[in-house]
Amino acid sequence: MLRLGKQKCCFSYRSLSFFHGHQRFYKSSFGPLFFAGGVAGVSFLVASILDYEKRKKMYENRGSIRGIFNNLKSSFNTSRSSTPSILQDVKDVFNRMTAGDKTAWTIIVANTAVFLLWQFPSMQSTMLKHFTSTINSPSYTLLTSVFSHNAPIHLFFNMMAVHSFVPMLVDQVMGVEQFAAMYLTSGVVSALGSRIVRAMIGYNTYSLGASGALFGLLGFLSHSSTMQVSVFFFGPFPLSNVFWASMAFDAFSLVFRNSLGWDHAAHLAGGMFGVLYFRVLKPMVWDRRMEMLEKIGYKGYKNK
Repeated sequence: MLRLGKQKCCFSYRSLSFFHGHQRFYKSSFGPLFFAGGVAGVSFLVASILDYEKRKKMYENRGSIRGIFNNLKSSFNTSRSSTPSILQDVKDVFNRMTAGDKTAWTIIVANTAVFLLWQFPSMQSTMLKHFTSTINSPSYTLLTSVFSHNAPIHLFFNMMAVHSFVPMLVDQVMGVEQFAAMYLTSGVVSALGSRIVRAMIGYNTYSLGASGALFGLLGFLSHSSTMQVSVFFFGPFPLSNVFWASMAFDAFSLVFRNSLGWDHAAHLAGGMFGVLYFRVLKPMVWDRRMEMLEKIGYKGYKNK
């Protein structure tokens, strides 16, 4: 995430006290905490149901005449030509993409659309209110700010990261449903972490961007694979080493307030959530989703 210019503050760092920091924390964080928990719960519940229904449909259609007919019908519909048009060409290209590519480009298009809204002077006040997160912003901005970039270079590098490893994560590791829930939750948790830190130290800036969510994915991927990456033409290095080096840099910068305009608290919160999800939450929640869904009425399908 990126931090924008600081708003007016009625106190200085020198006058900051432990009591006042906690007072601001309690005042500004309860609503966002409930919102973040709600987003996480709803995201994973919906993802589990969608994954359940998809697998159930595949199981029921496997080897059946209806399944074969539906596959032939789907192939016919996707290959059938129609009146040439730019829209049809885009649709054809999209249909030929893998699920991972579709997911990545959906994120890129959504972020680009919000970026374009930032370019209209008449939209500035609306975007600041609804698509940036401050310690006084409505709770929903924890989510909307994740899709918000107002600087071209910020958008470019984040979307390059999305294009680089989201397709692999979706197609080979997580699937669309788990990825979507993980991405949204990582983004909200990173924005929440940033908001809590700013409330504690009284540093009320605007925060926006997808990098906190991306750090969550990076934290997950660095512990779930043995991937190696190059950094500025040096390497390759184990992804886990690169991840922890980045986290150390963010921690150092946060402690010594060497921000460079980056939201180090969001990076740290997102990255730690990614590690926590892989180590604890995935085994407890996602890997037991079928069992949990059966407890709320989804019964009769045992194949994972």
